[in-house]
Amino acid sequence: MTSAALTQTINIVPVQGIFSETGVCVGLVGPGGEFFSPPINSDTILNSTIDASPIGSTTPSTGAFTTITSSGLATFNNFASSNVNITGGSISGVSITITALNNTPVGNITPSTGAFTTLSSTGLSVTNTISGSINGNAATATYATTAGSATTAGSATTATTATNLAGGAAGSIPYQTSAGATTFLATGTGVLVGGVTPSYSTTPTLTGTNITGIPNGGLLNSSITIGSTSIALGATASTLTAVTLANPTISNYGVFTSTSAPSYAEGRLWYDSTQKALSYFNDVTNNTIHVGQETQLKVYNNTGSTISKGAPVYITSTTSGFTYPLVALAQANTQTTGNAIGLANQDIPTATAGYVVIAGLINGLSLGAMTVGDTVYVSPYSAGQLMNTYPPTGYPVKIGVVAYANSPNGAIYVSQSNSYVLAGSVVGTLAIANGGTNATTTPTAGAVAYGTGTAYAFTAAGTSGQVLTSAGSGTPTWSTPTAYATVTDDTTTAAVRYPLFANQTSGNISTEYTSSTKLQYTPSSGLLAATTFSGSGASLTNIPNAALTNSSITIGSTAVSLGGTATTIAGLTSVTSTTFVGALTGNASSATTATTATNATNTAITDDVSTSSSVYPTWVTSTTGNLPQKTSSTKLSFTPSTGALRASQLVIAP
Repeated sequence: MTSAALTQTINIVPVQGIFSETGVCVGLVGPGGEFFSPPINSDTILNSTIDASPIGSTTPSTGAFTTITSSGLATFNNFASSNVNITGGSISGVSITITALNNTPVGNITPSTGAFTTLSSTGLSVTNTISGSINGNAATATYATTAGSATTAGSATTATTATNLAGGAAGSIPYQTSAGATTFLATGTGVLVGGVTPSYSTTPTLTGTNITGIPNGGLLNSSITIGSTSIALGATASTLTAVTLANPTISNYGVFTSTSAPSYAEGRLWYDSTQKALSYFNDVTNNTIHVGQETQLKVYNNTGSTISKGAPVYITSTTSGFTYPLVALAQANTQTTGNAIGLANQDIPTATAGYVVIAGLINGLSLGAMTVGDTVYVSPYSAGQLMNTYPPTGYPVKIGVVAYANSPNGAIYVSQSNSYVLAGSVVGTLAIANGGTNATTTPTAGAVAYGTGTAYAFTAAGTSGQVLTSAGSGTPTWSTPTAYATVTDDTTTAAVRYPLFANQTSGNISTEYTSSTKLQYTPSSGLLAATTFSGSGASLTNIPNAALTNSSITIGSTAVSLGGTATTIAGLTSVTSTTFVGALTGNASSATTATTATNATNTAITDDVSTSSSVYPTWVTSTTGNLPQKTSSTKLSFTPSTGALRASQLVIAP
């Protein structure tokens, strides 16, 4: 370039300038490719826009530069890059060294026309701002203000559509920490929650009124549990289990589903499907109260033994520290112990509290032979027992009526009442039908009651020795008998006495009779003598042989007195028996069978060739006489099925 102070005219031909990275011209290349040296120093292209200036031509190139491509960009505001694409806009206020535009050397004689699609440069230094977008590699553009669509923009202040942002780990998320500053949120779990510093949360809090369409599966908790009943969001529950209600208010009415007894819990309420009653458990395990069907009284057992279910009890006393009475097993042998208040509703161990049904039904009883409708009384014989017949002794105490007799599930309707009247408790007259006299007369000592037909009355008192004489339907009277006999016990008189007898079987007698020679009695010996006895003698005892017509029996030719013993029977011609016990003596030489005979000339012989077990040949100690047969079990044996004879020794005599 010539100095601005010269006025001469110079023909300027197109040349290509070669600039350094700092924008200093280091040489020119002419139209024929001729290099001019020395280079023009200190010339720079400043404040030019490529779209408005055909660098190196007097006539600006027309068209839009869409791309500047550089094969080597040494500096980009002091940050090297190997490949930069610039599309749209303009580059202004920069000092660059350009080697070619659209592959046409800068300084060509003929300026390039049209739009520059690529800009090649060995080095590009940007001192201010590149407006628009740059396509290509800006991986190391440390201070690039804008990298509109850079593939990688490591730390660009603004990277509008960068494909990659360097610096974050896999899975991390970039976010703005302040205007123009970007950092990364490390990988985490849960929901990303926004804010000045975003974070992950497994329990996020959602706010706002425009959140809709969140499914149950997208919630951490998608159900609620009331008592032990789980209800999914959006679902309907018609039954709740194990719910505790604090001070509930029922505005209408409640309906209980009929069910069998549940597991025990104090205060648990249900409608009993068996008893058809609203029922609940109280403080004693499994003790059920059926509302409207029975009344129960809490009691305490201090007897030392368990009071069984269904046993009648009476109140004994109270003790300090208890607001309920002490009880024991009832027994109707006394007025006190028979005063039963009801039946135990469960087994009540000693030193524990329990409940007694004092009115209404008690269930689950074994009632034995009792039947429906039987009146049940407290037993006067054994404590804690019941009976279904009127007690003949003691104090009759009715405790109830059998309502159901199927043991062990029987039931009694408890309704206690005393079936006796205490002395002094009757006011006025008591009818005869009810055990009274139907009168108010008070008897005197020694008086005897008699019936008037409508009531009982009393005679006057008689005197000693008098007898009461009937007056028919009138009042009986006392009278002194004109004669009477005195009875004396006599067991010593050895003389004969004469039993008395009458001549009639009923009515009054005036004469008694004896029979001096026909009927006699001796008190000292107890002998009653009569000339003849008639009738059955089955009940007679101690009759001596001498008083009998026949007092002995004869066997063969041997007479044996009644009560006597015979050891030898003579004169028998034969004896027939299936079995003889003991030894027989005498001659049995010709007996067909003599099982235990002392001497037997002949015996029955059986041929045995099949027995496979050992048998034992018999032998005797002499060649003559009556001798016992003997065996030698371990020395001599024989097996009939094989014919084997075994002996511990075999000696052949000469």
